Amino acid sequence: MSLRPPRLSSTAIERFLKVHFPFISVNRSSIKELVSYEDRNHYFQGEIDPSISTSKKPGNEYVLKFLNHVVSEDIELVKGLTELKKYLYRQGFNCPFPIPSVLSHSEIVIVNETELKHYIEKNHTL
Repeated sequence: MSLRPPRLSSTAIERFLKVHFPFISVNRSSIKELVSYEDRNHYFQGEIDPSISTSKKPGNEYVLKFLNHVVSEDIELVKGLTELKKYLYRQGFNCPFPIPSVLSHSEIVIVNETELKHYIEKNHTL
C-alpha cells in the first residue's frame, strides 16, 4: 500500500479548491504536481477572495498539499506544523502561509476516503 494520496486530475483539484477554500478563480492550466516523496503537492495560480485573504502581500501562486495517510492521522502533529508555518511567516520568514478553509475556518481540511473519491474521475487512474 502506497503512503501517497491518490493522484487527482487538474479538474478534480480545481473543484476541490473551489469547494474547500476561498478561491474566486483557479487557473486549471497552471496546476502542476510537484516532486514529493510521500505527499502530493500541487502548484497552481488562482485568485483568492480579497475580503478574507490572510496574506500580507498580494500574490496568485499557491501550493495545495495532500498529506500521506500516516502523517494525516496524527492531527496534533499537523496542527503543530500549521501553527509553526503561521508563526514563521508572521516573523518575516519566506515560507508558506496556510489559508483557512471556507467550511471549517481551519487551514486543515480533513477528507475521508469516501469524500476524496468524490473528486476522482471514473476514467482517471490512481
